[in-house]
Formats: sequence, C-alpha cells, structure tokens
Amino acid sequence: ISLLYDTRGRMMGAKITQYLLEKTRVSSQAETERTYHIFYEMLAGLSPSEKAQIHLDANTEYRYLNEISPSTEDERNFTQLRASLLSLNLKEDFQLEIWKILSAILQLGNLNFVGIEKKEGSNISNKEVLDGISELLQVSKEQLIEAFTFRIAQVKKSKIKIPLKVPEAEEVRDSFAKALYSNLFVMIVDKINTELMTDQHGEMSTLSLLDIFGFENFAHNSFEQLCINYCNEKLQKHLNHHIFELEQQEYRKEKIEWISLEFPDNQLTLDLIEKKPLGILCLLDEECRFPAATDVTFLNKLNANHKGNPQYEIPRKSTSTCVFNLKHYAGDVIYDTTNFLKKNMDALPSLTMETIRKNSGNSLLRHLLDSEENINSSPRSNSRSIASKFQNDLKTLMQELEESSSHFIRCIKPNSVKSPGNFHDEIVMLQLARVGVLETVKMRKLGFPYRYNYHQFVGRFRVLVPNFPWDTSQPASQACQQLLDALDISPQDYRMGQTKIFFKMVAQLEAGRKRRASLSAVKIQRNFRRWSVERSQRAQLQAAIQLQSSFRVWIDTRNFQKMRKSATNLQAAIRGKLASENFQKIRQIFKLKIFQSAVRGFLARKQIQDIIRAIQEAERIKAKLREEELKSRSPQKDRFKKLQHEVQLEKMISTS
Repeated sequence: ISLLYDTRGRMMGAKITQYLLEKTRVSSQAETERTYHIFYEMLAGLSPSEKAQIHLDANTEYRYLNEISPSTEDERNFTQLRASLLSLNLKEDFQLEIWKILSAILQLGNLNFVGIEKKEGSNISNKEVLDGISELLQVSKEQLIEAFTFRIAQVKKSKIKIPLKVPEAEEVRDSFAKALYSNLFVMIVDKINTELMTDQHGEMSTLSLLDIFGFENFAHNSFEQLCINYCNEKLQKHLNHHIFELEQQEYRKEKIEWISLEFPDNQLTLDLIEKKPLGILCLLDEECRFPAATDVTFLNKLNANHKGNPQYEIPRKSTSTCVFNLKHYAGDVIYDTTNFLKKNMDALPSLTMETIRKNSGNSLLRHLLDSEENINSSPRSNSRSIASKFQNDLKTLMQELEESSSHFIRCIKPNSVKSPGNFHDEIVMLQLARVGVLETVKMRKLGFPYRYNYHQFVGRFRVLVPNFPWDTSQPASQACQQLLDALDISPQDYRMGQTKIFFKMVAQLEAGRKRRASLSAVKIQRNFRRWSVERSQRAQLQAAIQLQSSFRVWIDTRNFQKMRKSATNLQAAIRGKLASENFQKIRQIFKLKIFQSAVRGFLARKQIQDIIRAIQEAERIKAKLREEELKSRSPQKDRFKKLQHEVQLEKMISTS
C-alpha cells in the first residue's frame, strides 16, 4: 500500500498494488494451512437466509477447503469486512454478487469427473452440484458441462470439439476457479483504489509498505513453495546489495580505509532458478509446451542440465523419486515435482470460456472473464503460465524497490511448531546466520555505521561546545575538525571522508546532545511558563480592574437611581400635599356656594309658595264673592263689592 503526500506533508490519497497473488492456494493447500480466509469467514458470517440465497451450506464438505476447525474470529472478521466494504462504497447488492462468485468457486471444487467407458473424454458424475453453480453464474448446465469436458479447437473456419480426459477436465475446473478468484481479487482492489485515490495535482511523495510472504520449507514442498522461495531469494539479493555492496561502495567513494568483507551472495541460486535458457522456471515453461511432457520428464531434464551445479542436488534418500534439492540462502529445500506442470499451466480454453462469457446472465461474471489474462490460444502455451506471470510481477516489484529508499524489517521464525513465546535457539541462530544478520553485525562492528556530512555534523553537535566559533565562510571540514578537537574525540573512533564524517559510535555525542537539549528545553519551558504566568497575571489584573470599574459603575448607577427615585417620590408627595390642600380649599369654597345656593333656593321656593298661597287665597275670595253676589242679587251692591275685592286682591299680589 502506498500513501501519497503533497509537498506540505498532507495525505492526499492511497493506492494498493497487488503482486504475486498465490491463486494456486484456491485449489490446493498444505495439510496444515487454510485457503483464503474469506471462504471460512463467509461460511461463519452469513445468515441462514443469505446462505440459502447463494446455495451455501456450512454442513457441506468442500474440496477446496482443508478440514481445519473454524476460527472463533471468522464471524467477527466477516462482520468487519462487510462494514469496511460499505465504507468504501461497495453496496450490499454488489457484495451479494461477490458472495455468489465465491460460493460458485467452492462448489466448482466439488465437481467430480469420471471417464467414459470405451471412449475418450470425461463426464460429471454429480450433476446435482451443477444446479447451484448454474444459478449462481446464470449459465445453463449444458454449457457448463461442455465447458469443463470439451475443448473447442479452431481449424480453419470450423470449430471442433475435443473431449477432455479426467485430469484435463479437473485442470480446466481448477484453472477456471483460480481465474475467477484472481480477477475478483484484482477487481475489488481496483474499486478500493478508486475510492482511496484523489485528483493528484503537483508533486507527490510516496510512503509504501510491502508485506511479503516469508521463506517456506515444509515436509512436502511443491510448485507454490518454489515460487515463494524464489521471491524471497530476490528480496534477499536486494537486501544484500542494499546493506553490503552499497555500504562498501560508500567507503570506497569517500576514500575511507576499509577491509572488504565477504558477504553471502545468492546469485548462483537465482541463476539456477531464473536464468535463461536453462533455469528451472524456463525449463518448466518449455516442458509445458510438449503435449507428452510429464513431471518425470521435467525432473529428468533438470537433472541432466544441473547435475553439476553446486546449488542443485539429487536426493539419494527420499520417499519420492520426483524430487530435487535446492540450496537457498535460508537452507536446503527438497521439492517434489509432482503436479508441477499442472500447476504451472494456468490456461483456459479460449473458445470455451468465450462461450460462457457470452451466454452468462451474470454481469459480474462477464466482467471477470472479459480479461485477456484468462484467454489463451492453447492450453499448453507458456505465455500465460504461472511461472512467467510470477516472474513478470516479481520484476515489476524489484523495479519499484530499486527506485525507492528501502528500510527492512526482518522477521525471525522462533520455532517450527507455531507456538507463541517459545524460542528454539538452534532455529533462531540458523536463520540469523542464513539471512546475513551476523555478517551485518560484523560489518557494523568493523566499520563506521554512523555518518554525517560536515555541515550536518557541525550543525547537530556544536551545541556541546558553548560559544563554538563557527565561521560559515571557512570549509565545513575545518569546522568539523575544530569541533572534534574541542570534544576531545579519539581519532580511532571516526574517519574523515571527502564529504562526510564516519563514526563507530555516536551514543556519547547523542547523549550529550540530548542532555543539552533537555537543559535547553527546561530553560525554554521555564521561560515559557514564566511568560505564561505573567501574561495570565496581567490578564487577571486587567480583568480585576475592569471588574472593579464595572462594579463601581453599577453601584453608582444603582445609588443614583435610588436617589432619583427618592427625589421623584418626594416631589410627588409634595405636589400631592399641595394639590390636596388646594383641593380642600376648592372643596370648602364649593361647599359654601352650594349652601348659598341652597339657601337662595329655599328662600325662592318659600316666596313662590307664599305667592301660590296668596293666589290661592285670592281665588278663594273671588269665588266667595261670586257666591255672595248670586245670593244678594243686588247688581250694584255686588258690583261694588266685586270691585272692592279686586282692589284688595291686586294689592296683595303687588305686595307679594
């Protein structure tokens, strides 16, 4: 995996590159090994309904799975896997298509082929297994049977069906399963890279981590172990070149007195494996081109061409006759050539696979088969053999390593029984000796492993000499020598090169620099803390002053408001008192006027009543006079009395 950074150190994306996928593990594994974990995790993690949907049964024995007890971590790992795929934008419906392909791979391994009596060719004995495969891949059973039991050859303009024998049919079946898994793996990696990669603008720096399988040596070693150990030989060669050759070249370049050391060189083993035209892998590809070739003929060819090679041996005591011994950097390994040719021939019949691709209703399957990696013109062609692909991938990997600044982490196998916390001294020491660790330690002890250019050394360690006079105009080597003299370092502990200074040990210098740095750091911390406390105190004082000022303003404002309220209340009381007094006065005046008005009214009413009584009395007298007049019947006398009474009446009225 490569992490991409811009010039400012920000991570801009990541990219995963896959090398040397061991797809032979899909169809065959060592007795104590598992196949790829996804198969076990899928069986443990899918729900019963999901398993039924993809025709998967945990109780069924699958040939591609070793009979190893399931891990308790499988179900939890599968849950994490599904969550990770979702986070990478691989939706659940797409995941279901992936599970279908993986389930189909497991069921492909359960197909059994039997020969046809008195005829060439083969047939599938358990065709009920094809029901699930047909539904998962959406290919008819007839087309699947034809694909695995016949090879279609193009002869001029016509196509001829050639029956496949049982071993050939099994080879096509396994190759088809491995091709499905390999292309599915590559497709998922590409989709992950699409999510991880961002638009790259400008210069990018790359930090990459390579995790590679280690050296393998089992009781039975086959083609897979040869490829893995070949890869480790290449990596060991790169390590030797990086540590030993480049180290000694550095001494010669800087003209440092140095005694050249012999270091383990595995170039002879690499030539034996890869060198054309007689390397083991070259002979294997060549043997695969012959129709009548077998594993025995391949071994005979190896023995004939490499019998005198010091890295190659023919075991005299072995339970198998098809074995040869290779001397690797990590020890001797005996390989059994049984099935070497079968495992190396990874070709799929092109026309047969073309038929499956065109007639399948599964879009993911069509995409996986749409790669030229799976289509070869001949099943015996070496252009797409496992060995040639492996060599091409390894070549690309080594080019990447050569162009990079490499750092190595060497893993040592503590024991041969995979027991934790158990170290076998002989096994550990043997590995240390074979991988060149002891030579590395020896070279480090005799040489000068610590080196700095002159400017770097003076800039790093001049802090050990207080007030060191460094004149940048003088040569850096001269300033470096002055610093060495001031530090009183023995000439036996260092060497001056053309552009660099080499040291045996810099522990004391680094310890002194660390102490000075620690003291400086304490001083900086002390001053910083003082400045921080002073700043905090100033801020607190300013805040206290501001708080006091605000509090005083609030107190004065509150007192002023109280005084203003009291004055307002006093003014209101005085105005109320005055208004009340005025009102009382007005009220007294108003009451007097009312009394006067009442008296006048009373007098007026009394006068009116007197007038009314006088009028009433006059009316009564008048009436009485009329009566008397009527009674006297004396007109003159009556008239006189009438006039007399009228005169009296008028007087009374006028008086009133």
